[in-house]
Amino acid sequence: MILFETTESVIEVLWDIALAFFVVRLALLYAVLTFGSVLTVELLLHRLPPTSALSVAAPDKGRLLLPFLLLTVSTIWARFLVAHFQVPRNVPFRLAVGVTAAALGMIGESLVRLVLYEGGWWSVGEWMRVGWKVWAPMMMAFAVMPAVQMAFEKGWEAVEEEVEELRHRHAKKSIRDAV
Repeated sequence: MILFETTESVIEVLWDIALAFFVVRLALLYAVLTFGSVLTVELLLHRLPPTSALSVAAPDKGRLLLPFLLLTVSTIWARFLVAHFQVPRNVPFRLAVGVTAAALGMIGESLVRLVLYEGGWWSVGEWMRVGWKVWAPMMMAFAVMPAVQMAFEKGWEAVEEEVEELRHRHAKKSIRDAV
């Protein structure tokens, strides 16, 4: 039964709008959580004394640590969002979430870089020489991370199915027969 005498095409359009809002909401949350976590850890590591083994005050240490930090944090947050919001196991849908999050992250990072440049705390020349070579693969990995999570889910689902099958096979047997 269709309410208010609408056609199916109107309902399809409304459904597409609802999916778009879901994708944008997940992407915004994924981008904010990931980049917020990375920024927090980076700021904490910059507060360490330069003699500390974990200090990233030296420029080469910071360049080496940031890709691994972003990859680790994005894996954690992608897994959390996929599990918490029960994102369907559909590669195009998850890629839409990841690519949208990467676009939002690039916009946010560009705004931060603009503010830092205007304040005199950052120069464009250094980033143009070295930074983009690390930044581009990091953003690609960040964008595909929700879809990559499907490989881990399939592994867990296969284990759960096998355990469930064993339970059903041995459910009617006595303990002595099952062992």
